[in-house]
Amino acid sequence: MKELIKKSWFVFLLGMLIAIVGLLLIGLILYCNGYRIVYPEQFETSWNAVSGVADWVGIIVSILSAIASFMAVWFAVRVADKQNKIALFEKRYKLYLIIQNLLLCATRIPDCTTNSTVYAVLKYYFREASGIETKADVNILDFIMLCYEIQDKLMPGSFLFSNYDINLLTKIIDRGKNLALQVYKTDSNSAKAKSEISESVIQLRNEYCKFCDEFDLTCFKTIKKELDLMH
Repeated sequence: MKELIKKSWFVFLLGMLIAIVGLLLIGLILYCNGYRIVYPEQFETSWNAVSGVADWVGIIVSILSAIASFMAVWFAVRVADKQNKIALFEKRYKLYLIIQNLLLCATRIPDCTTNSTVYAVLKYYFREASGIETKADVNILDFIMLCYEIQDKLMPGSFLFSNYDINLLTKIIDRGKNLALQVYKTDSNSAKAKSEISESVIQLRNEYCKFCDEFDLTCFKTIKKELDLMH
């Protein structure tokens, strides 16, 4: 928070410094064109010159007023934006952790060589995404309930992030649920399936990974950027 305030004040002071430098440059230009703030007694007052100087002063004051107004509005908007990010940080961060676990799962399951390891990886990351702290085993019914719970938690994201595709996240969760169901169904029908990975599981696994990669490329980078308080 202190770093945030320091950065905002630095930008504001930098803007004021630019305005002062601009004023000095304008004064230098006027000086080079013969304008002086003097009144020699031997000269009579030239009201045309006085009027010209007054016009220049009016222009300079208008320019500086516009710059000051712009800087004040810009600074106020920046502070409001930072305060809004701080206020939403906790809610955004919870959704970020859920999505991160779903995407991490997609980086692990391609290395699985059996149906059972695919299911084990799914259970681990979906349980992490749901925030459940218990280490008890998750059966297939529990896993389906986890999927619904995660989907409900992700729904408010459309109001918290500017680039948030809830439909794509729903597809990711559905593929994860269908993948777990397929593993359960296959392993229940064949003892041999527990020691190998079936084609149907591979297909659903690839679809899950594809949707995760798509979300990572189209939305997740923006989510991380909006979560950064120093941005």
